[in-house]
Amino acid sequence: MATGLADWKAVTAKLAGEDVESKLAQDLFLDGLLFAPNSEYLLEQVWADLTAVKGQILQRLLKRLPHVASFPDWRITGVGDPKLAEQAKVWFRIPQPLYWVPVLRVLSRHSGEVAANALILGAEVCALWLRTMPAGMPGRREAGIVALELAREAQGLIAEGMHFGDKDKVIYEAALSAAPEVPDEVTQLALELCARQPEPAHVVQRRAEERARERKRREEWAKQNPEKVRKRQAAPPFLSSYRDGPLRPPAADGPLREVSDGFRSAVMQTQALNGLIAVRPEVAREVLLAVCIDEPKPSDPYGEDRLLLDRLGIADWRMSYPAPY
Repeated sequence: MATGLADWKAVTAKLAGEDVESKLAQDLFLDGLLFAPNSEYLLEQVWADLTAVKGQILQRLLKRLPHVASFPDWRITGVGDPKLAEQAKVWFRIPQPLYWVPVLRVLSRHSGEVAANALILGAEVCALWLRTMPAGMPGRREAGIVALELAREAQGLIAEGMHFGDKDKVIYEAALSAAPEVPDEVTQLALELCARQPEPAHVVQRRAEERARERKRREEWAKQNPEKVRKRQAAPPFLSSYRDGPLRPPAADGPLREVSDGFRSAVMQTQALNGLIAVRPEVAREVLLAVCIDEPKPSDPYGEDRLLLDRLGIADWRMSYPAPY
C-alpha cells in the first residue's frame, strides 16, 4: 500500500501542468481517492500532499466531490421548465453517502487546515450534505464540526478587515444547519454572529493583532515618507458629520453591533435556520429578530424627528423593496 501511495504521489507531481490533459488526469487520480474502498485511509495518508501549496489539491478535490460523487435531485429535475432540465441536474445534487462519509470524517479531523486552505469550498461541501441528509445520518456530526470551524475562521477574518460581501453566506448556512448535531455550539455561534452576545475572545484577539500590525505598517510608512506625512498634517480638517455623533442605544431585540451581510443572507434566504428552530426555537426567534433590526447608528441632531423610520431601523427591508407603508 505504501508503494502504491508513493506511485500516486509521483504521478500526481508529474501531472501538475495547466493544460487540459494534465488537469483531466489530475481529476481522475483524485476520483480514485474518493471511490476507493479504503478512501478514508488513503486520504489520511496523502493529507499533507492535499494541503501543500495553500491547499491546491484539496480545493480541487472539494470541487470534484459534489459533482462526481452525487446524483441529480429528482425532486427538482422533474419539475419546471424542461429547457432548464440539464442545468437543474448540475445545480441540484444529492450526495452519495458511500463516498461522502469517509471524506467528511477526514475533513473533521483536519477542520483547522480546511478552514485555512479551502474556506468557501469546504463550506459548500458541508452545506450540501447538511441540507440534503436527514438528522441522524452518518457524517452529519462530522460536517457540523467542520462547519463550526469554518464559521469561526470567517469571524476572525472579518475582524482582521476582510470583506466577504455575502460570499460567506454558505459558511453560515452550513453552521446553522448543523444545529441538530451540535446545538450548544451552534447556539453560541449564532448569537455571536447576530450580535446579540459579545464577540468571542479569539475574534477580539485577532482584531487587536491586526490593528497592531496596521500601526506598525503606518509607522514604517511614515518613516519612509516624512514629506507626505507633513502634507497630511497641514491639510484642513473636514467638517464633522452626524455620522461621527454618539451611537443610539441598541433596540430591545436588535443587535449590539453590525451584522454581516453573509449571516443575514443565510438566515433570510436559505432554509438553514430550520435546524436551529428544531432544537432551540427561542434562540432562532432571537436570531431572526436581530437580523431584521438595524444595529446602533450615530444620532442625527439636525433631523432625528424627520427620520423617525430610519431611527427605528425599519425604513427599508434588507435587500428588498421598502415596506408597504
